Amino acid sequence: MPLSSSPPPLRVAAVQISSAPDPYANLTNIRSGVRQAAERGARLVVLPEAAMASFGTDLRAIAEPVDGRWAGEVRALAAALDVVVVAGMFEPAEDGRVHNTLLVTGATVETAYRKVHLFDAFGSRESDVVAAGTDLVTFEMQGVTVGLATCFDLRFSDQFIALGRAGAHLLVVPAAWRSGPGKKEQWDLLTRARAADAQAWLLACDQARVPPRGADPLGIGLSLLVDPLGRVRAQLGTGSGVLVEDIDVATVEATRESVPVLNASRVGGATSIQRSGADGPDGPGPDGDQDPDAARSAPKKRMWQKPELDFTHPGAEWLPSPGATGGIWDLLLSQEPTTGDTTLMQRYDPGAATHDAVITHDYWEEVLVISGELTDRTSGDTATTGMYACRPPGMRHGPYVSESGCLLVVMTRST
Repeated sequence: MPLSSSPPPLRVAAVQISSAPDPYANLTNIRSGVRQAAERGARLVVLPEAAMASFGTDLRAIAEPVDGRWAGEVRALAAALDVVVVAGMFEPAEDGRVHNTLLVTGATVETAYRKVHLFDAFGSRESDVVAAGTDLVTFEMQGVTVGLATCFDLRFSDQFIALGRAGAHLLVVPAAWRSGPGKKEQWDLLTRARAADAQAWLLACDQARVPPRGADPLGIGLSLLVDPLGRVRAQLGTGSGVLVEDIDVATVEATRESVPVLNASRVGGATSIQRSGADGPDGPGPDGDQDPDAARSAPKKRMWQKPELDFTHPGAEWLPSPGATGGIWDLLLSQEPTTGDTTLMQRYDPGAATHDAVITHDYWEEVLVISGELTDRTSGDTATTGMYACRPPGMRHGPYVSESGCLLVVMTRST
């Protein structure tokens, strides 16, 4: 059961604004939003990535150190309102680029997180101007451990699992999410999945939506709070606004006790991945002569760092799912042309079932149940709304049946 000494709920806020190129002009909206959040009782107030200045600005020209004038204005605001503020800013990096930094300031908290995973995808090249950080960061306030991540970090589940293992009860994710076909669905999927990965609350604060401008990530809005089981507790629309909600440690403790998976993974201890070829799993194949001692000493691959999709939007029509017996439909959202990696929606009509074979495959598969339920006939397990699974290559599962119908997001990634 949750510990009786769990701290009281912490009131948190996401201030969804739209940043302009001028850092000091942006302080007007920042001050207004933070004050609104404080007046509603928030103790932790989160602003978007690039709150200092929008992408598409000359970031080298506007970057300032975390002890500079712009950060000082945010620091003074936090102190005056007696809150902790998380704000996205840009600071000079040693190599002439900038860091995409989260400034955390207020009360007894003073720290910074430099974005680790840079947005080199969908035609954008953040790394041309931004230098990646190297360290994960958490901080404590009012008995709550808070982990930090930024926007594109959402695509890397290992970062969020690591923060969960480090004891984070709340994950704060400022963002400037680029708009485009399928990007809203990916935002919804990834925020919910990463909360479930870490078994922690997740507060994602995006820039308010503005019309797209080239490849710059400018925001789609839809800031939200997700609970440790991946359920959306509150969400804003696309315009400017302030989301204020309470989070508690007890829910995190109860989730981790009920579903003890954070430290139960057996994949990290594997020394190799067995690949079956024409000669069978024990035949001479590419790994057949591998020395087990050499495998154990070899550098481990980051299994969770999977390739980014090139969005091609090959169709927007529900089609019968290949190999199904009927009543199962696929809506392909994106497909990477080289590897064949896909993101699709899958719909089970009430009573629909797959064929009677147990399924295995040689790729990673991530599944999020959007609505309804789905039962695995092999294990007898039933997945319901909000549940998430990641299946490694070679895992046996299925066949499936959905008595009442089901809607899923399925993402496949090559190994």
